[in-house]
Amino acid sequence: MPSFPEMLAQAGRVLEVSNPTAEEWFGELYPKRRPVVVSGADFGGCVAKWDLAYLEAAAGEKEVSASVCPAPQLTFHPRNYGFEAMRFTQLLKETHVAPREGRSLYYRSVGKNMRKDPANFWATWGDTPLGDDFHAPEYMKPQLAETGVFSSAFRVSSSDVTIWCHYDMTDGMLFQVRGVKHVLLFPPGEVAHLYIDGSSSLAGDLTGAAAAEGAPFAERFPLLEKALPNAVHAVLRPGDSLFIPATWFHTTWAEGPSVSLNIMWKPLPHTHYASNDLYGNKDLVAAGAALKAMEKVHAALAEVPGEYRSFYAAKIAADLHRRHVDAPPPSE
Repeated sequence: MPSFPEMLAQAGRVLEVSNPTAEEWFGELYPKRRPVVVSGADFGGCVAKWDLAYLEAAAGEKEVSASVCPAPQLTFHPRNYGFEAMRFTQLLKETHVAPREGRSLYYRSVGKNMRKDPANFWATWGDTPLGDDFHAPEYMKPQLAETGVFSSAFRVSSSDVTIWCHYDMTDGMLFQVRGVKHVLLFPPGEVAHLYIDGSSSLAGDLTGAAAAEGAPFAERFPLLEKALPNAVHAVLRPGDSLFIPATWFHTTWAEGPSVSLNIMWKPLPHTHYASNDLYGNKDLVAAGAALKAMEKVHAALAEVPGEYRSFYAAKIAADLHRRHVDAPPPSE
């Protein structure tokens, strides 16, 4: 498989726009349900103010819990990282000033009660000056007034950290504050080629750089090559933001030490979402029921002999595709 920079170089580019109005956002950009990089939009004083000296003075003694990984490629299948409590000043030192060999750090803020609450940047960091330095840009405010904010997270990472390929069920906007971040995205239709288990890819960041021992990476995940021609690449520099629609697969690479924030919201009526979803990645309620019902289909097919099993599996797949993909959606 190509390296992450090679995949980025081969991918198409995400549409880039400058500081849209609310009318342009709602009327033209958001309804297309495709990623968009926005530059020039004001999302607070964080971009101008958050140098290391300011961050340390504002919140250096605050306790945080960071993911610590022996390699810069974080994977979820299997999870190759642990968690470590530290002061925010130590996180900044290890990610930006004095990195330690064999330790890549990634911090994502969580809710006040991490077992019950989604991440809320302003609730967690509102007791520091940082809480006043970030807000949604003007063009997003009418939308968020309608949908509400599902979660908002503060993210800090070491240089070269990549986060495994995954998707969210919520829409999201990623705001870059310090450093350069690259995001590789795949449309929802590539689900058949990305080896998804739950909401995350079994292939990690898709490069094989952190692959577990065993068969060669390309032999284990041969369909990845089919997804790459449809990938698109976003480059985020300080002051840029990226819209990531729900069910778009994405994996990120920090070109250097990185600081970013994000806001997520639910584009569908809230009754469609699991009430215990803290991260925005649980299946929609009806979809979860359908997936659970499929377990009975798998068990029944296991009883069908050899070549007949393949035939009926293909027949069922074709029927699902014809009825739910090819057919026009029912009117609401």
